[in-house]
Amino acid sequence: LLQSMTKQKTRHGDLVLWELTDGGASNNLDLYRNIVARYPKGDYAPESSWHLVWAKRADSQAFLEACVAHEQLFRQSRSYPRVVFWHAKMLEQQNRKPEAVRLYHQLSKAFPHHYYGYRALARLNMLTKGTRDAGWQ
Repeated sequence: LLQSMTKQKTRHGDLVLWELTDGGASNNLDLYRNIVARYPKGDYAPESSWHLVWAKRADSQAFLEACVAHEQLFRQSRSYPRVVFWHAKMLEQQNRKPEAVRLYHQLSKAFPHHYYGYRALARLNMLTKGTRDAGWQ
């Protein structure tokens, strides 16, 4: 089944592949790659892309490039704020604070009632005002 699903595009194939990831709990990056490649407009492409982005976090440059690609492709997705937040965090860790501040600011304004909007505001206040960020240990 898996071989046939990954070789051809079928109706609801993205759902079948997503179910094979155990609802996103799998570390099988090939499944996520197949979903994004074969069903880029499907319901499961943004979340699959997030898994591919997160898998690159050990290589900061690859991670940042993957974040930018995800942000361009999946601006309206549920995973967008999460990717932008972690994009900003990586920039912050690289001492690229002005870029991180810009992303945190955009995220906090665009998603004020979202968890990652709240977290972005806390990081923004810490970086610009020096206030303590209780969520950052």
